[in-house]
Order: sequence, then structure tokens, then C-alpha cells
Amino acid sequence: MSHSVRVKLRNKPNKDGFYTIILQLTIDRKTTELKIDHAIQLNQFNADRSKVIKHNRADFINKEITDSIKYIEDTIFDIKQSGEELTHTKISALYRNRYNNTNDLHGSNILFSNYLNNYISTNKDELKRNTITYYKTTLNQWNDLFPKLKLEDVKEKDILEFREHLKDSGLKINTVYNRLKVVKKMLLMAKREELIQTNPFQNITLQQEKGSREYLVTDEVRSLIELSGLTQIEGEIRDVFIFGIYTGLRFSDICTLTEKNLVRPINNKYKYRIKLKIQKTEDIIEFHLNPVATALIDKYIERKETYIFPMLDKLLLNNYNEIKKLISSKNAYYNKVLKKLAKKAKIIKPISFHCSRHTFAVLSIEKGADLYVLSKMMGHNSIVTTEIYAKMVDKRKDDLTDLWDE
Repeated sequence: MSHSVRVKLRNKPNKDGFYTIILQLTIDRKTTELKIDHAIQLNQFNADRSKVIKHNRADFINKEITDSIKYIEDTIFDIKQSGEELTHTKISALYRNRYNNTNDLHGSNILFSNYLNNYISTNKDELKRNTITYYKTTLNQWNDLFPKLKLEDVKEKDILEFREHLKDSGLKINTVYNRLKVVKKMLLMAKREELIQTNPFQNITLQQEKGSREYLVTDEVRSLIELSGLTQIEGEIRDVFIFGIYTGLRFSDICTLTEKNLVRPINNKYKYRIKLKIQKTEDIIEFHLNPVATALIDKYIERKETYIFPMLDKLLLNNYNEIKKLISSKNAYYNKVLKKLAKKAKIIKPISFHCSRHTFAVLSIEKGADLYVLSKMMGHNSIVTTEIYAKMVDKRKDDLTDLWDE
């Protein structure tokens, strides 16, 4: 059974524009990719020599490449010597867990916590910052209960005990649901990689509560717009929130708006046509800005800053991780101030910035918006998500009928 290992870069860059180094393993003309935990610029790799160049850690990275290739070759030799079948799945599983100091093909010495931690560290270029934080939190909570539990020893009763542990910690049902999803994903992966024989999660049903989608009605929106006597920061937060109501854009996408996202439309009825790639789904959306949104753009574009709105003005490093970190911080602060603004406007609903997006959807449907068009405008992957807002509008109609009954 012939095989080869080739060093190359992934075809597409990550979110920061860097290319992940991979080892392309070919066994009997079938290939799979094994990742080296480094990402570099395109001009920092010499494809002919299969080496990293013009990089301040080139020697270190090249040594890791060499060591990884040697590990793969040694592993293939051991598998052939043992008479086991040589498969991509086995090599990938052993390669991913090479730091756990085990050559066992069924992961008998691999701790579940090490397996999860290794997944986080080897996929940090692909995972979003918030996702990494969530995975690490799950890892810490698992270690609180089962710090020495081996991957192959995880049983259904352990998962159920972990679920009760999370509930006893005061976590809400949906938070427990999301933590268990991480555990479920790891066990599914381990089963595919033949590190475990059976999946202990297969008979467990995850429970989730439907979250409430708070939105404002027209009079509440008007009361926010008409608020007076605000400080500068309160005024800015109110303006950005109103912009979200009139566009349906997520907070992260509003934060990163630049003049490059504004296109002058052929139709003179509108001053701006917005075009951007949504951060969450990476889909491209494009639509005209209505007069209220246009007025807010005109107000803030005069600042001549990198980004139209002020949330990222104090950005120190203009890279993906720093942008995400600052956006997360600003979102938390904006939500805190929004609650105060709602109180001033005599709005008793517990609003957050995402409420602006829900408001846009509900009011658009009330004005007769086509669900398919609205779905595309909001960047939903499925129209089923958009249909939830239509049901909310129907519920409002039912509530109105109930008022007449009374």
C-alpha cells in the first residue's frame, strides 16, 4: 500500500488573510489533509523546497513540519508492522492526538479533556473567538467533575451527571443545551475517528427552551428617536440602535461599516446602496438605505474615521481577533446603556441591541414585506428563521382580537 506526504498551504486564507500549513497525506491515490498549527502569508512559503521562508520563526516552524512528517511516517510504519489496516481515519486520529503520548489505535490513554483541548488548539484559526471561549468554558466545567476520565471510558451516566452538574451550577436550560452540544460533537468525532467503539450520547435527547425575541412597536421606536437631553455617548448609542432598527443589520456588521460598503445607486430616489459581507454567515447582502438610515450615515460619515460609526475608534490593531474582541466589549456596554435609554423612553421591555434586528423584521412584515425578500435582506440561511417573525405578527393580531373580547 503506497503513501506520500506533501507540505502545502490551504487554498483559501483564514479570516486574517493568512494561509494554514497542511500536510497532504496520500494513501493509494486517496488524499486527506493534516494541519500544522501555523498560518503564514502566501509569500512566506517556498513550494519547491516545501519550507517556510522570510518569517521570524521560520526555523521553528520548519522543524515542526519535519517532526510532523516523521511522526506520520513512523506511525504508518508501526501500523503496517502490527498488521492493522492502514486508513486515513486512523492516521488523522493519531496525528490529532499526538501530544497525548499514546500510540493506541482506540485512544485508551486519551483523556476526554485532552481530546477537547487539542481540538480547540488545533482549530483556533478556523473557530471564532466567542466559540473558542465557549469551548474552553465547557472544558473547565467538565474538568470540575471528570478531570481524569478517559475518552473511551465516557458513559451515558457520565453525560447525564455532567448535565445535572451544569444545572446545579445555576445555568439556564439553553446554556446547558449548548454545553452538552460541545460534548456531543467531540464524541461524534471520536467515533468517526475510531477512538471509541460506541457513542454514549446516542440515546440522550438534548432539551432546549425557545428564546424570546423582544421587539419594539412603532410608538416605542418613536419615543426613542424623540429622546432629548442625552449625553454624547447616549446619543451615539441611540443612533446606532435606530440604524439597526432601520436596516436589520447585526451589531458586528454595523461596527465594521466603511465608506467602501456604500454604493451610489443608479436610482436617484436613494442616496446610498449598502453592500457588505455578513460576518456571521459570510453571505453578501445588498440593499438601498431608507431616509432615516441615510441621515444617520451622513451624520457619522463626516467624522472621516476608518469606520463610519464610533464603536471601533479606539482599535489598536486592525486584525480580526482585535476587532472581534472590541466589538464584544462594545456590545456589552451598549446593551447596558440601552436599558437606561429604554427606561427614559418609558419602555418596560428588557431590550438589548439585537432587539433592533427583531424590530426591523416584525415591522417589515407588518408593512407587507415579502418573507423571501426579507430573508435575503437579513442574511438568514433559511426562510424558516424568517417565518418565526411572521408568527410573531400573527400573535399580535390574536392579542388584538382578545382585547375586543374583553
